[in-house]
Amino acid sequence: MEYIAHKSFVGQVEKAEEDGVIFMFGEEIPVKKGELVFKNLKGEQQLITKKQLENDFVGVKIVERPKINLNEMAKGYIEMGDINLDLCK
Repeated sequence: MEYIAHKSFVGQVEKAEEDGVIFMFGEEIPVKKGELVFKNLKGEQQLITKKQLENDFVGVKIVERPKINLNEMAKGYIEMGDINLDLCK
C-alpha cells in the first residue's frame, strides 16, 4: 500500500470495502462502501473525498532510519569529554 502525505502528516488511504464506522476526533462516523478513509501513522482516521486526495495529498516513500548504537554514541561522548579535559589543561 502506498503512503501519502498532506502538509504535516503521513499515512495511507484505502477505499472502504463495506459499510461501517470509523472513529474520528473521538466520535463515531458512519462510512459507506467505496468512501475513502485516510489513516495517519498514529492510527487516527478521517474521511476524505477523491478531490481532496487528488488535490491535497502527494505520494511519499517511507524511509527507515538507521538504528543508533547507543553504546557507540556514549563512547563518543566520553572521548569528546576527554579531549575537552585535555584542552583545558
